[in-house]
Amino acid sequence: MRPLAALFHQVCQRLATETTRGAFLGGLRLMAIDGTVEAAPDTPENVAVFGRQVGHRGASAFPQIQAVYLAECGTQAIADAGFWPYRTSERVGGFRMLRSVKPDMLVMWDRGFYEYDLFAQTRQRSAQVLARLPASARPKHVRPLPDGSSLASISPSDYQRRQRGEQLLVRIIEDTLTDAALPGYGETHRLITTLLDHRTFPALDLAGTSHERGELELVIDETDTHQRVAGRPVRSLKPVGVIQERYGLLIAHYAVRALRH
Repeated sequence: MRPLAALFHQVCQRLATETTRGAFLGGLRLMAIDGTVEAAPDTPENVAVFGRQVGHRGASAFPQIQAVYLAECGTQAIADAGFWPYRTSERVGGFRMLRSVKPDMLVMWDRGFYEYDLFAQTRQRSAQVLARLPASARPKHVRPLPDGSSLASISPSDYQRRQRGEQLLVRIIEDTLTDAALPGYGETHRLITTLLDHRTFPALDLAGTSHERGELELVIDETDTHQRVAGRPVRSLKPVGVIQERYGLLIAHYAVRALRH
């Protein structure tokens, strides 16, 4: 596993240039973090390491792997990836992806990744965030801005940290989908960003940019569906081989993206 993982991290680098369409916003490279669940062959070894998904209809037919990716939106090139047992939270993978986040990046993720420390650690790397805000999140309102967005603050869930005044200033944008062809038409979604300057990054621009996160969903579909026979898991019968095969498939996907770029 380690040789292919090392090769993946050495080879799979950012591809976009300043002329790449849809790759940048205000000089920031558009990146996305997302996760998916993938199947492994049904062997005792894979079950012991990865586990099965259990629902009201029983356990899944195959052991399940929690995968999390960091990808470049403009080129659909995967820049980092990690694989864990099924019960591992996507957020664990989100934190791991920060190792590949650079200061020139605008990192986007869905509401399932919402966590104060993920925002704070991204900012510690001098990168910026644009993400979906879950309905349960209640940022503290600070003041409205002329473009319809507003400044707010978020705090860690830990009581003692909140008592010490630990918080992060963010900006909230309400986005209503007006295209009847898009899922969620007519619904209002909240976006949260660390880009506080409404003049440099107007709310309308950020709302439009947030949909670029969907490029990673296309990448996941390509690697899960089109790179191998649909409906079949990877071939390896042991966990080390499963992860090795996944890295091999990602290297192949990157090679195609590099050739097309």
